This record gives sequence, structure tokens and C-alpha cells, in this order.
Amino acid sequence: MTKNTYQVLTTPIGRAKYVWLNKPDTKFGQEKYKTQLIMDPEEAQPIVKALQSAAVAEFGDKASEAKLGFTTDVDTGEIDLKTATKYEPKFFDSQGHPIPKASLPELFGGSRLALRVKLYPYNVNTANYGITCQIMAVQIVEALTSSDNMEGAGFDRVDGGFVAQDTSFSSAGVTTPAADDSFGEASYLD
Repeated sequence: MTKNTYQVLTTPIGRAKYVWLNKPDTKFGQEKYKTQLIMDPEEAQPIVKALQSAAVAEFGDKASEAKLGFTTDVDTGEIDLKTATKYEPKFFDSQGHPIPKASLPELFGGSRLALRVKLYPYNVNTANYGITCQIMAVQIVEALTSSDNMEGAGFDRVDGGFVAQDTSFSSAGVTTPAADDSFGEASYLD
């Protein structure tokens, strides 16, 4: 990778984590659209190799110390790719059609996405240099929204267990069982 020549790649489909794609994260006084993408280790190999090759081309002998914007999960082997940009990315549906901003679903962790990224070198100082993946476009394969994340909260059904009479949030209120304390002792809720 020579100076001012940036490789553009498309990731395999992965699961999004820490999603800030609908609006930028403004923490620390910066505005960044960003997400991490958890990918199958075999499917992610072209991305990993491209990052490693870009580091060698850009930093030569110092490439082994360069930050490459991904980690490998020690238990699963999955690749966790960090991506970001200061520019609002373009969005596409699973068929490759552009999604107008007004029709864009709010994306949450667990959404299945593919990303079009530009490999971009940086060199802040001798201890802080590497290759970043800057988001150019997002393909939404499966959009998880906030209500999708709460549906069942990941629990399996348990037969014969407690079943709530009213599970709507609108009727939920703060109750104090201590008011009907049949033992006459102080409750921890008092």
C-alpha cells in the first residue's frame, strides 16, 4: 500500500456490536459513525490478510507492531473488526438497493451487516501507528431493533415455572410487598 493509495474491501456478513451507524457517537468531543463486526474466522481471513499486507507495505520492518483494528476471540476464534468514520455512511439493503435515510431502521447490536471499508494508514508516533478500517457503506442483511433485543431477552422457556399475569410495561408500577408483610417484621424494601 503506497502513500495515498487506499485499498477498499467488503467484509463478510457479521454480527454488529457497539453500533453507532444511525447517528454518530459524540463522546470525547468527536463525531464518529462506528461499529464492531464479529465475523467467522475463516470468512474473515481475506480481511485479516489485507490488513497485514497493508501494514507491511506502509510500515515495512515495523509492521509487526502496527495496530490493525481487529482482535481474535480466544474461545471462538471469531474476528472482531473495529470500524469507524467521521462521514455518514451510505446504506444498502440485502439486495444491494440504496436505503433512503427516511427508511433506515435504527440498528442495534446483533444486526447482521456487511461493510464496505477503506484501509487507511495512520502514524501518530513511534508507539501509535497502524491501519484503520474506515466505513464507506453498510449493507443491512438483518436489522435488529431495540425491541428485537428485548424479545425474550435470550431466555429459554421453562415449563412449570412462574408466569406473570400482566407482562405489559404500561401497567408495571412500583409495589412494596412490605405493606402486606404477614410476619410483622421490617422488610428490606422499607
